[in-house]
Amino acid sequence: MLHIPIEEFSTPSPMVADVSESIRAVSALMKECEVRHVPIVDAGKVVGIVSERNINAVINVEGGEHVPVGQIMVRDPYTVLWNEPLEKVAFNMSKRKIGSAIVVNETNTPVGIFTSTDALNALIEVIRGEMADYDE
Repeated sequence: MLHIPIEEFSTPSPMVADVSESIRAVSALMKECEVRHVPIVDAGKVVGIVSERNINAVINVEGGEHVPVGQIMVRDPYTVLWNEPLEKVAFNMSKRKIGSAIVVNETNTPVGIFTSTDALNALIEVIRGEMADYDE
């Protein structure tokens, strides 16, 4: 059995947005950084997440681009501590049918994001045996 902490495969220092930022601003950042999920923070703490899908559903509605992202975010997103086992996080994402987990430290500050793409990359490395250092 492998014991791999989630931070090994998460994208570090994720782009975050404040709850008061406009959908337009967050959309532009997402395109510029080529990401599909953005943790939403209030006073530096995770309070939600917004996906490309959430933004696309609202941005073309008249005035939608000016709406604060906090109004369309998914509240109480799936967050995990940086040292949670990869297997547990991937299983819970599959069970919940979600595409990302926000990786946080002990103070609920985002330190990474783990997406389904990251999970596929982890699977490839495990299958290839590149994670032998984590064997029991």
